[in-house]
Amino acid sequence: TYTERFLAVSSIKLARSHDHPFITIDRTTDTLYVAYSVFNGFGIRSRSYVIQADADHMAAGFSAPVNVSDIQKNEIFDLSVETGPPVAGGSARTVYAAFGVWSTGVNWNEDKIAVSRSRDGGRTFEKSVVVDSVVPMPKFLPGQSWRTGNQPIGAVDPTDGNHLWVVYGDYADGDGDIVVRESADGGKSWSGRRFVGETAAGTNQLFAWMTVSPDGSRLDLIYYDLGYDPAGYLIDVTYAASWDDWLAWSRTRVTRESFDGNLLPPAANPAQSWIRYILP
Repeated sequence: TYTERFLAVSSIKLARSHDHPFITIDRTTDTLYVAYSVFNGFGIRSRSYVIQADADHMAAGFSAPVNVSDIQKNEIFDLSVETGPPVAGGSARTVYAAFGVWSTGVNWNEDKIAVSRSRDGGRTFEKSVVVDSVVPMPKFLPGQSWRTGNQPIGAVDPTDGNHLWVVYGDYADGDGDIVVRESADGGKSWSGRRFVGETAAGTNQLFAWMTVSPDGSRLDLIYYDLGYDPAGYLIDVTYAASWDDWLAWSRTRVTRESFDGNLLPPAANPAQSWIRYILP
């Protein structure tokens, strides 16, 4: 069962669409963060925002939206937020926003990955840092009718608010690869690329999600993987973990059998869900 619904944010302008919502809870402060993009249509640049509320008292309302990026003249999309311990000069918990920068709407995916940091619990964000430039995935993979994505996801070391990672996709070699990069200085500078690896050469891995262990020593990933099907068409879910500076990854197939993403595209039957296909 679920409680009543709470309105987090709305728009009075019909041309604006609130898109790609993301939710996370800082369990230390019991603060609920909602990240989302306001889609104005390509050419009228979209922006991404964070709002927050007391997770136990959402009826009291949400904060005013906070713009996460100072980047102009590009679409700011595919936003996620994660929290960590306070850092030097901070007045509250540290909040990181990881997002994609779309230089054009033609590709339907980001071509840059960026991060912004807040040292005051998400009330304001510092200057955005571009982590990497990527080759966007095509909107649809060959033979598929479901949307792809390079969306970045961040993870913050629970023991050090300056230590974080971001995972995202890249299509530079003509298939979807998963990339991890690390920062030890609050997102100001970043390590080289760490590739999680392909299940089979030339196959697509995408839609990664990442968390970090409580002591900050292990990264955990889960993602869609088209590498178990010899034809590279059917989808599975893979769990990957790394303990050694993210240079090597153990990979485990989660799904018992592959599934066809074209059988249940969301628009075909909203009453059904892909979730029943990916749970073991």
